Order: sequence, then C-alpha cells, then structure tokens
Amino acid sequence: MDDNTELNNTPENQEYEQPEPLSKSDAIIGVISGPGDAFETISVTPKKNYWVIPVIITVLISIITTFFIFRDEQIMSNTMDKEKVKLEKKMEEKVKSGKMTQEQARQSLEMAGKFMDSKSYITQGIGYASAILIPFLTLFILAVVYLLALKILKAEADFTQLLNIIGLATIVSALGAVVTLILSIFTGEISTLSPALLLKSEMVGDTINGLLIKIDVFSIWFYVIIAIGFNKVFRVKPSASYITVFGIWVFWLIVTTGFGALMSSL
Repeated sequence: MDDNTELNNTPENQEYEQPEPLSKSDAIIGVISGPGDAFETISVTPKKNYWVIPVIITVLISIITTFFIFRDEQIMSNTMDKEKVKLEKKMEEKVKSGKMTQEQARQSLEMAGKFMDSKSYITQGIGYASAILIPFLTLFILAVVYLLALKILKAEADFTQLLNIIGLATIVSALGAVVTLILSIFTGEISTLSPALLLKSEMVGDTINGLLIKIDVFSIWFYVIIAIGFNKVFRVKPSASYITVFGIWVFWLIVTTGFGALMSSL
C-alpha cells in the first residue's frame, strides 16, 4: 500500500499545476523588473486585457508632461524660435529662386505664426490631442504590423496577446516621458536621453539631430521588451524576435527621417 502511494506521488504521476494568472499591477511591475518571467506566466495562463491600464497611465502622463511643457516659456520659446528660423530661411530661398513672391512669403509666415504660438488654442489643442491619441494609435498600428510580421514567421500570433505585449511595454514609454520632461526643463529645449544630448543640430544638422532624438534609451528598452514578449508568448526564436522588432523600428526611423528631410526641402 505504501509503495503504491509513493508511486502515485512521483513527479510523472502528479497533475500539472497551472500557475496563477498575474494581477494587472503585477504584470506592469513584472514587465519592468523581469519581462521574461512576466510574459512566460502570461503565455500559460488565461488571457486578460493587461494592455488597458498601462496605456491609460501613459496617456495621463503624456497629458501632464504636455501641460508642463506648454507652461515652460523657455522650452516653448526655444522650440518655436528654431522652427521660425528654419521656416524664414526656407521662404527666403523660395523667393530667391522665384518660386514665391515676397508677399506670398510674408503671408505664409503670418499663417505659420498662428500655429507657432504656444499660447494659441490651435497649438495647445494639437498638443493635447497628440498626447491622448498617439499612445492608442501606436498600440494598434504596431499590433497590426507585428501581426503581419509574425504570420510571415509562421508564428501562432494572437491579437489580444499582441496588445498585451505592446501595451505593457508602453509603461516604459511613460517613464521615458517623465525623464524627457525633466531633461527638457534643465536644458531649456525638448530633450531625450539619447545621443542628441551631445550631438546638437548645430553640429550634425537638423535631420540627423532629429533622428538621434528618437534613438533614446527608453525607446530601445520598449522594443527589447516587445522582442522578449514575442519569444516568451509566441515562442519565436530570440534572434528572429529581435531582428523583426528592431528591423521594423529601423525601417520606420529611416522612412520618417527621409520624409521629414524631403518635406523641409520643399
């Protein structure tokens, strides 16, 4: 009798115990402290909408940081002055080349000035609308793009789990927004924890500086977490996960930087 009891209690005969699902707060903390373990648990427990709370937190922090940036006269003045100088230079070039008359250039500058006034309802409306919409747009656009990429990789991707991976990673973006606000207040201009802190536009040009601003520590951290999520949740090989996630990001940076440079030259 004792022998049979001992046999039934061996690991081979014990029933597999499914781990407890993570609470939403534990998932948020876990994706910062140990994303591999957090996503491993998420992958083997019943699905939850983990993405909602971190995205809402990100939106709220974006609104708060936007509020403080609009209230900082030095930041807004430096930002708007740079844009005005670039626009005036562009108008002068168009007048010299005959593409525009002096009167047309003056009217264009006056029209643009209405959008460059940090105290105007239009400028602030655009700023706050961006703070609210961009986290949600980023979430769903990335989810669709990654879903297509994972299908190409023959991975069994699930849209809800994709939202969870990206949504949880956005909590890092929220932390980045706070750091950006602090750096911007100290430097007097919009700054990120990136090479652009050292390589100013005066040294490398506006296009390269704009690119470097986007390659900040928190953006890299954000995409590392997503790559870990692909590996743990969808069982994509680590190399394929990182190549897919960072490849898409690099492609996006090249496209947006090139498009920005093209628009500024028109």
